[in-house]
Amino acid sequence: MTLNFLPPQNWQDFESFVKGTVEVIWKQQAWHLYGRQGQAQSGIDIFGYDNNQRNVGIQCKKKAQTNSDGELLKNSLLTKSLIQEEIKSASKIKSPKLDRLIFATTSSRDTKIQDIIRDENSKNQNLDIEIWFWEDFQILIERNIELMYWYYKDYLQNIEKYNPDIHILTLYKQAFNRPAFQRAMYREESGGDFLQAIKNTQEAIKTGRLYNRRGDLITSSFPTNKLSKAKWIKDFDLIYSKLDLIRDLFNKGIKDNKIIQHQTLIEFRDDDIINELNEKRAECLTILNNILKDNQLELVKSELI
Repeated sequence: MTLNFLPPQNWQDFESFVKGTVEVIWKQQAWHLYGRQGQAQSGIDIFGYDNNQRNVGIQCKKKAQTNSDGELLKNSLLTKSLIQEEIKSASKIKSPKLDRLIFATTSSRDTKIQDIIRDENSKNQNLDIEIWFWEDFQILIERNIELMYWYYKDYLQNIEKYNPDIHILTLYKQAFNRPAFQRAMYREESGGDFLQAIKNTQEAIKTGRLYNRRGDLITSSFPTNKLSKAKWIKDFDLIYSKLDLIRDLFNKGIKDNKIIQHQTLIEFRDDDIINELNEKRAECLTILNNILKDNQLELVKSELI
């Protein structure tokens, strides 16, 4: 069944929704809101990197879907002059320059606007320009159950399609879809926030609140002790204990001078520690994926497994 998800009612919520969407479909933690209301934003509201590591800027355009009489608008309220103005502003960003500019709008799909975007692409050879209409976001919501449960919980409850277990598990699927659980470790690893990521994951298990490395709340559901099956609760307790072992191992490595934390990388001087960290993280992922499989959810993919 195709569900009809309505767009957020104000621009702040739409901006937050768009940021949450790209954090789900491009699984990394480098997405930021750009500036604040009233500041010049150089044609973008959100910036980060896509799955091909291209520098992406997103301009959010919350537009009404009905006219003053309450009639559904069949054409987008975006204009050629507005699009050109935003492209010109975004093109001035140099540190680093944008590779991709996305207009995200709550407007319905409009061939006139699509033709304008195609024309602007031909004029701007060094910048890929796209537009995501609300129909495109509907597809992303349907394909990514996290978005459905994060942003449309009340709607799902109203139509009796809400499953608390799914809501809880989508949060933990996102928690383990982060760099701290995605790559096998070697002698040198980029980034210096591994231990914080482990702590954030443990906090999510206990509180149902998932934070990123900057301390921003990504999303929330319920702690794992609210799952409907005792076995799943016990399995998450086991994951938590394994994360404790990972933290203890990491801290002991630092104390014994076998792990050196630099500003932008972690240096490992003991292969046994590397192997054990890889093994313990793989065990956590295996337990989680068994629970996800029980609920017919997409599994977490990682080099570790």
